Amino acid sequence: AVRPARAGHPRHHHDGPITDPPLRGSADLRAVRQYVLGDEVRHLHWKASARTGRLMVREYADPAQLRCTVLLDTRPRSLTAAAFEEAVEVVASLLFASATAGQHCRLITTTGTDTPVDSGLRVARVVLDELCLVTQDAVDDAPLLPSPLAAGRRPGGVVVVVTGPDTDLGPARRWHPDTVIRLGSPPSGAAGAGQITAVDAADAAARWNALMTGAA
Repeated sequence: AVRPARAGHPRHHHDGPITDPPLRGSADLRAVRQYVLGDEVRHLHWKASARTGRLMVREYADPAQLRCTVLLDTRPRSLTAAAFEEAVEVVASLLFASATAGQHCRLITTTGTDTPVDSGLRVARVVLDELCLVTQDAVDDAPLLPSPLAAGRRPGGVVVVVTGPDTDLGPARRWHPDTVIRLGSPPSGAAGAGQITAVDAADAAARWNALMTGAA
C-alpha cells in the first residue's frame, strides 16, 4: 500500500514564504454549490440562491487542513503510452491514500483538469473516476502546468509532480514541488533532492514509501 503524502515544513525561497501561513480559526471560500441535506444554514448564499432558483451554499476549506496536490503530465512527448498508464496508477495510489488518510486532495493535469476533493473514501473514488477519463491529449508544446494555474499562488500542503524521465518542469517550478516522480528509463543525470525515478508504478510506490518513512 502507498503511504499518504506527508506535510513538511513551510516552503521558502529568497523572497520569503511561497505559501501563506493559515490564520488560526480562518477558512478559505473554495466554491459556491447547491445545498445538500446536512449543510449549515449559516453558509447559505442568498444572492446565488435567488439567481439560480435553488438553495446554494458557500463551501469553505480550512487552510490548516492537510492537503495533497498531484500534477499529472498528459503530454505524449513526456511519457510513452505504457509509462503513462504507470503514471496514472501512481497518481491514483497517491491521491487515494492521502484522501482516505484525511487529507484534502486535488488532481491537476497538463490538459487542464482541476479536480479538488475533500477527504474520505467516498471522495477518493471521485478522483479515481476522474483518472479513468484521463488520456494523453495535451499538445506536446503545452507547459506542464497550465498557464492560468502557473500565474497563481502555490497550493498549500504537499505538491507532487508525476512526469517523464527528462521533462523540464518549466513554469511548474514556481510551485516548488515537494516531490517529482519521473517514470520510464532513468534520466542521464543523477536524481536530486525531492526526485524519485522509477521504472514502473510498483517501483515508484516502493521509493515513495521509503521517502515518506525516511528510509530513502
